[in-house]
Amino acid sequence: MIRSKTHLITSAILGCLLVLLTLATGLSDGLTPKRLWELGRLFNPQVSPDGQWVVYGVSLYDIQGNKPNKNLYLVSSRGGESRLITAFPGNAFNARWHPDGQRIGFLS
Repeated sequence: MIRSKTHLITSAILGCLLVLLTLATGLSDGLTPKRLWELGRLFNPQVSPDGQWVVYGVSLYDIQGNKPNKNLYLVSSRGGESRLITAFPGNAFNARWHPDGQRIGFLS
């Protein structure tokens, strides 16, 4: 039961983020291959053990450098503004919550 509720919350949050991203980028003019590369791609949402937080990744592609840049964000499971928790050149991915819910581990 908890797992299905967690999955539902995660799906709803990611769905809202996708809608907001679509509106913010003005995709009503049409979706081109270039715009697809400009969109951030959400990946690997992980709900905290207490169900209060979601850590997720956003991958942005650097067309000029021909490489992705992946950062991690934190958002309340009740909604609200996301907070960037990694900001360095390169990639941060495979985030996992520590069982106590106080720390997040990830690969870079």
